[in-house]
Amino acid sequence: VDDEALWSEYGKEVWNIYPEYMYNLTNDTYDYNQSLPEQAIRHGVLKNPKAVSLMQEATDGLQEVTRLHKLGNREEAQRRLVPASMAWIQSTWAEYLADDVIGAEIPDTYRNAGED
Repeated sequence: VDDEALWSEYGKEVWNIYPEYMYNLTNDTYDYNQSLPEQAIRHGVLKNPKAVSLMQEATDGLQEVTRLHKLGNREEAQRRLVPASMAWIQSTWAEYLADDVIGAEIPDTYRNAGED
C-alpha cells in the first residue's frame, strides 16, 4: 500500500483530514494565505534554495487542496494533500534539520510520496 492510499483510507475511516491539518497550518484561520508555508515564502524566512523550492511546492499544493476542498471534492483534496505535506516536511528538514540540528540527510521515513 502506498502513502496516498494510506492517507486516503485513514481520512475515510477516522476523520476528514483537511480541517485538522489546515487548522494546524493556518493558526485556526483556514485561510491558505495565513498558512505557515505561505507565510514562510512571503516573508523570505527560508534561506536554503532547496528548502525554498520545496516550500513553494508545498504552498502551491496547499492552494490547490484548499480550492478542491471548497468545491466539495474532498477525496481529490485529500489525495493532493499528500505531496503538499511531504514537500512541507522535506523543506523544513532541509532548512532547519539537515545541517544545523540533526546533521544528516532526511531519513527514509520522510521519503517523497510514492517512493517505496
